[in-house]
Amino acid sequence: MEKTTSQDTRPGGRVAANGGNAKYNTDLEQRQRSSPYHALTSSKISGGGRWWLSSAMVVLISCGGGGDGSTGPTDDPPEPQPGTISVDNRTPWELEVAWLGQQADGSALINRRSVPSGQVLELQSAPLEPGVQLALDIVLQVPLEVGPRVRRKAEVSIDGNQIVTVRATADDSFGAEITVAPVL
Repeated sequence: MEKTTSQDTRPGGRVAANGGNAKYNTDLEQRQRSSPYHALTSSKISGGGRWWLSSAMVVLISCGGGGDGSTGPTDDPPEPQPGTISVDNRTPWELEVAWLGQQADGSALINRRSVPSGQVLELQSAPLEPGVQLALDIVLQVPLEVGPRVRRKAEVSIDGNQIVTVRATADDSFGAEITVAPVL
């Protein structure tokens, strides 16, 4: 009568954990080896498997590292720039543009400029301070025999050079359209 003890070993030199039932241990080992989890946790990874696992780890580490953890640009918005205002008259009539300014002594000054049809005209001779906001009063000088004059307002904030484009057709002076955009 042969008695097995816990000192019996399975192939590979390991001690049987269930009191020597080698068949049970072999079945368990085969089930573990066939699971996909076993390939990731096994210490017996082949040379090609080690290379693949090492490469995957390098890719994962390099993708997540090396930055400050920010997800986008952290620059503050740029400071407003000094600039000029130009008016592009795309109407069949002359435009009169008026705006409120200041004289050197600080007193108010009403500025007026006429912009002929089809012309682009710069309103001031020197650049304005950045962030200055001007309200332009634009009047289409429609002849009396055609219809009444048309008045529109345009708000302009100085951040680089700006252009105010005025569009209207001879058939519809009241449909005047005004756009304000930076000069590119």
